[in-house]
Amino acid sequence: MRDKRGGLIVICGIDGSGKTLQSKKLHSRLQKLGYPAKYVEFPRYKEGFFGDLIARYLRGELYADAAGVGPYFASLPFACDRWELSSEMKKWLGEGTFLICNRYVSANMAHQGGKIESSSGREEFYEWVEKMEYGVFGIPVPRLHVWLDINPAHALGLITRKGTRDYLKGGEDIHENLEHLEAAKRAYAEIADRASGWI
Repeated sequence: MRDKRGGLIVICGIDGSGKTLQSKKLHSRLQKLGYPAKYVEFPRYKEGFFGDLIARYLRGELYADAAGVGPYFASLPFACDRWELSSEMKKWLGEGTFLICNRYVSANMAHQGGKIESSSGREEFYEWVEKMEYGVFGIPVPRLHVWLDINPAHALGLITRKGTRDYLKGGEDIHENLEHLEAAKRAYAEIADRASGWI
């Protein structure tokens, strides 16, 4: 990691896998080692135009459960949230900064793609998301993905210990149930197998 060029490093995994903790630890470690580093967490619930819409979706205000909206439409606000910050991200990366992202495009692919039953349908969706986010929106491509693989049942237990989260306003996240987490884990495994730059 002595490369001074910086780069985009994504910490990914299902809810409850420890992404926030590990992302912040990596960010802090890079800073202590003297590297320019920034931390970004997606979705950005309190920033930008799309954060509130994403929070409303996750609270179940738009649909009672995650399966109630198709993966293609559900992926759009998450992608737009990243696109909205992409010019700043490109600037930071151009300056040689290490940009540590807690969730990124792979989260869209896994959480929404997990809704699709057929493997060929999921692959088609993964390709569509990549084309939308990296191609059409032109957001930065990660240098490295770190996948925190965890048993969904264990992750669900950890989620229950998180306490109150502002974006939920006392409610529950429609992605945080065992069926959704198991489907997202299966999707993450597929995504990691189909691409390089994953550990």
